[in-house]
Amino acid sequence: QGSGDYMNEKSDETKKGKKSIALKALNKNVYIWAGFFTISLVVYSMLSGGDFSFLMTYGAMSRMFGFGILNVKTFKSERASGVSVKT
Repeated sequence: QGSGDYMNEKSDETKKGKKSIALKALNKNVYIWAGFFTISLVVYSMLSGGDFSFLMTYGAMSRMFGFGILNVKTFKSERASGVSVKT
C-alpha cells in the first residue's frame, strides 16, 4: 500500500504541474488580448470619429492580431500541432 500511495501522490503532483502550466499559458493569452483591447479602445477614443466603419477596421485589426499571435507561437514552439484538425 505504501508504494501505491506514493504513486498516487506523484501523479497528483504531475497533474497539478500540468494544470498550472496550462493556467499560466491561459493567463498570458488573456493578458495579451486584454492589452490589445485596451490599446484599441485608446486608439478609438483618440483617433476615431465614431463611425460604423470603425467596426470593420477593428474586426480586421483583431483578426490580424490573432493571426500574428498564432504565427509567433508557432515559430517559438517550432511545431504546428493543434493549429488545425489535420495537423
